[in-house]
Amino acid sequence: MLRRLFIAIAAIMAITTASAQSTLSLEDAVKKASEELPIKSEDGSSINALSVNESNIVLDMSFPVPAEQFSMFEQSANMLRPTMLQGLLSDKEVRDVLSLASAQGKGFSIVIRCASDTSKTFSIDYSAKELSDALK
Repeated sequence: MLRRLFIAIAAIMAITTASAQSTLSLEDAVKKASEELPIKSEDGSSINALSVNESNIVLDMSFPVPAEQFSMFEQSANMLRPTMLQGLLSDKEVRDVLSLASAQGKGFSIVIRCASDTSKTFSIDYSAKELSDALK
């Protein structure tokens, strides 16, 4: 399940990077990439939204985890949080986009929702400093 998270993030960031390389601002690149959303996969997971607010790039996703197992999924994701950031930064497209965000003093948040019960949600947040330090 977490492997799909990495793949999904890399896919949407590749779209964003392609947009950003045409000298658009980060906000415009994210807006352009958002036009491709939602992206739904055959397994039931989806990338619902990508946005920029005053402090973060925010990626909103849903996963087909049974509602009663969602808290275990959250625990697994949080345990892998430091490793997840390093894994994400190993992808060139993701690194390029997060470097643009970091240069603007922004962090990165991944909002994960349970596909069968959208009231079940959690967020994996990386502060601007944490992102900046990881990019060094």
